[in-house]
Amino acid sequence: MNSFGKKYGITVIIVFGIVLRLFAYFRGISFWGDEAALALNVLEHSYSGLFKGLDYLQVAPPMFLVMSKFLIIDNLRDFTLRLIPLVSGIAAIPLFYKFVSRLSKNRVVITVSTFLFSFNMTAILYCAQFKQYSLELFTSVLLLIIFYKLIFEKEFKWYYPLLIAIAPWFSLSSLFIIGSYFLVMLIKNPRAVLKTYIPFF
Repeated sequence: MNSFGKKYGITVIIVFGIVLRLFAYFRGISFWGDEAALALNVLEHSYSGLFKGLDYLQVAPPMFLVMSKFLIIDNLRDFTLRLIPLVSGIAAIPLFYKFVSRLSKNRVVITVSTFLFSFNMTAILYCAQFKQYSLELFTSVLLLIIFYKLIFEKEFKWYYPLLIAIAPWFSLSSLFIIGSYFLVMLIKNPRAVLKTYIPFF
């Protein structure tokens, strides 16, 4: 890969990934069944009610619902409800690049991985739908970075345990990552388990 490609290749990939997500978002596609059912929960429930069971067979992280309700603007309701998925999906791209750059120093591996992530059609689609999946993706990548630093780089920051503790309120799938890495830390760095997981427990 020449110097130009090394310097600007990743930037171009990330920018185009963001442009595609913005394009999908501003198309303003009509809400579909499951998406509309989740939106009804946000509109019909109080803030405290969003921490309880949802109607219409829906499940979503409570803080995703609370933030969505807070952002609602009546005459722009469709766009404001989908704002968190858009922002989360966009923010996940550079975050994923940062994660892959820690896993590998091979420029080709980093570039191809970032390309596949940026142009993943499912990830792009969920940036334009009122579902929690983009936020789940962002939270998952963030947790992977945190645990990589804790376990393999032996780096501890005071806010890591707090981010781990609040992650399930934003991402239900984060529980799988938190539980899996708890077992890994018991083997790799058992002394760090207690201070890392006390806020979570």
